[in-house]
Amino acid sequence: MVKKPEFPTASPAAAPTAEKDRRFLKCPLASARQTRIALVGVGPLCEALVEYLRTEAQDTHKIVGVFDERSERPPDEIGREPVQSGLVGLRRLVEREAVDAVIITLYDAPNERMFEIIERIGTTAVDIYLPREHRDPEFPWQDYCEFGGLPFLRIKGRPFRGFPSLFKWVEDVCLAVAALILTSPILLLAAIAIRLESPGPILIRQLRIGRDGHLFPMLKLRSMRDDPADDGRVGVVDDDPRVTRVGAFLRRTSIDELPQMLNVLHGDMSVIGPRPHVPYMLVEDSVYGATVAEYVARHRIKPGITGWAQVNGMRSGIRDIETARRGVQLDLYYIENWTPWLDIKIIFRTILGGLFS
Repeated sequence: MVKKPEFPTASPAAAPTAEKDRRFLKCPLASARQTRIALVGVGPLCEALVEYLRTEAQDTHKIVGVFDERSERPPDEIGREPVQSGLVGLRRLVEREAVDAVIITLYDAPNERMFEIIERIGTTAVDIYLPREHRDPEFPWQDYCEFGGLPFLRIKGRPFRGFPSLFKWVEDVCLAVAALILTSPILLLAAIAIRLESPGPILIRQLRIGRDGHLFPMLKLRSMRDDPADDGRVGVVDDDPRVTRVGAFLRRTSIDELPQMLNVLHGDMSVIGPRPHVPYMLVEDSVYGATVAEYVARHRIKPGITGWAQVNGMRSGIRDIETARRGVQLDLYYIENWTPWLDIKIIFRTILGGLFS
């Protein structure tokens, strides 16, 4: 039997327990399918984890890569796993959604080195774990997770687990059903007005980026003249000639967004979350995701019909890089600071904003 990995000089007193810290999760990162693991850093701890994963945990975990973040040449392999130099390959794997968790295996490394690694991969939509010896106020750790018999700090991760996940699901279903029932007369009148004003479909579908980067068809009431070639990459500007008179009213009151309640019931969206963008959305002739480094971190949760960014002045669209960065910062604030009360606040501010419009 392969020995479970151990820290070189781990102190038993420093080991967290469920009694000492309620945020200790005694779980091996397992899921319904194999959890895809990327290891960052080479050394004894990495070697032990590779051996453990390849033998005792091979049914539940899969190593997708071992990376040495330093520029100098790393060893050719660790435990028969090839080692890649730098983190470019890791980011490519993440962008292809081929990684579930990143474990930084640098034991007793200085905080500056850890911060540099986290900054380079922390904007990705994956879980990030540190050895428990890095329990430091400078790291915004969320909880512990036992991995291979050893607790790691989870400093980045997908939100809405456990009770928050259940709360969000109940909230989404209840709000979506109630909204569709209460607004059905408005939707009927809007559909008639759209049909009478200009030719084209009443309801349109646009591909948008959802959780984990998956694309889904988002529903909207048509507010512009019908143009099958328009994929939405170029946003709407003030006095846009493409917007119809009825469409201008629908957009100003956000009535055009109401059909997205069906997306919520389908599971593609949440009522509250970052607004879903079209793939390769342009900002000042540049792709949004390539311009703002933290952009991909928005995709850790389902997109929403309304959100913290929208109730803080972002309803009018994104026209420049500075606005794009502010929008991402507001979305990440919501993800990192979510509470049920924050959702309630956003709902009330959204309703009041629509009524005043």
